[in-house]
Amino acid sequence: MNWSFSEIRALSLKAARGSGLEWGQAEEVAHSILWLQERNINGVAALSDYLEWRSNDAKFDLKADPLILGSIIRDLNSWAGYFPRSIIQPILLLPAIAVTLGDNECVQCTWSNNEILLQKDALLINCMSMQQGIKPIAFDLKYIDQTLEANELLSRVHSDDQTHFRTLEQFAHKTYAPATEDSRNAGAGAGNDGND
Repeated sequence: MNWSFSEIRALSLKAARGSGLEWGQAEEVAHSILWLQERNINGVAALSDYLEWRSNDAKFDLKADPLILGSIIRDLNSWAGYFPRSIIQPILLLPAIAVTLGDNECVQCTWSNNEILLQKDALLINCMSMQQGIKPIAFDLKYIDQTLEANELLSRVHSDDQTHFRTLEQFAHKTYAPATEDSRNAGAGAGNDGND
């Protein structure tokens, strides 16, 4: 199935809200997932796994939460002093880190057997496993002296495996208001005004 980025953004926003995140944080999540997908990183899978972890683990560690840390990094416009640390789904942090980088700054992000080089508008995957899991993983980053070429951004996502999209749809469904008799009568095409 093909997904446009506006569909992915809307689904990510609704799923984040359906999981209980506040509107501002849900907006940041939607932006982050779009940023990852444009760079051919499966942000939908990462968000799906993250939301399941968050909803199933009543005692989840806030210090390991990539979305909370990403919000802090964006607000402070700095990641200094926050790493190394253990994080759930570290790829969800990449968009927040990229926002803080100057035009010629490059950082090396490492966790498990993964290495990504990141600049404001460029990303280079040296080694990455999409199976990140939902356990905290030791994550670190450091400045390096390297210049990357800007990425050619994707415009659509094709996915034969709809599992993660269905998970996001389940979270998004929690934001929908059930139909009532009044809403049915007031809805499009309803009523007795002669336009039916």
